[in-house]
Amino acid sequence: MSGPDATAVLLERLRAGAPGAADELVLRHAPRLRLWVRARLGPALARRLEVEDVVQETWLRVLPSLAGFEARGEAAFLKLLVTVAGHVLADTARAARAARRGATPLHLTRGGSGSGVPESRLPGAAPGPLTAVLLSEQDRRLEAALASLPAEQRRIIRLRQMEGLPAAEVARRLGRTEGAVHAAYRRALDAWARATGNGR
Repeated sequence: MSGPDATAVLLERLRAGAPGAADELVLRHAPRLRLWVRARLGPALARRLEVEDVVQETWLRVLPSLAGFEARGEAAFLKLLVTVAGHVLADTARAARAARRGATPLHLTRGGSGSGVPESRLPGAAPGPLTAVLLSEQDRRLEAALASLPAEQRRIIRLRQMEGLPAAEVARRLGRTEGAVHAAYRRALDAWARATGNGR
């Protein structure tokens, strides 16, 4: 399912209990969420925590709350995802500080109390649709290509594509004109495409 209203349709189907709606919603947004998490994880946590753990924990927190979520477009849903992912990262950082002396791998629990390093309750053994997407070679190529871009281009892509912010808001944050943001965004996307091997 594609198009600007696809997320709203999937949310309605999910609320109606349609089979597969949750999987389709995850498939649609997991790649962007994964890239956002990778960009925000930081080198210290990245050495001890898998991006997939953060992304899966984000979905575990988001999906049960969608019954009361008002579908106000794709950007609103992306904002919800990255807000929850930010809370997951904050919980994880608190757990890391508490476990600093142990230098053990971090695991998340659903709900993220942030106290100590609790036992992971994330889905693991069976490679379901979410795991397949998160571990796909395409996602890995996209992530590596994004990491190779200059910081300014990564920031514009993150704000426009991953957080779904309008050009006017990005311009305000970066202290630029909307026209300059549009041009910079196009250049960043072209550079990203070239870095993945799909550019002209």
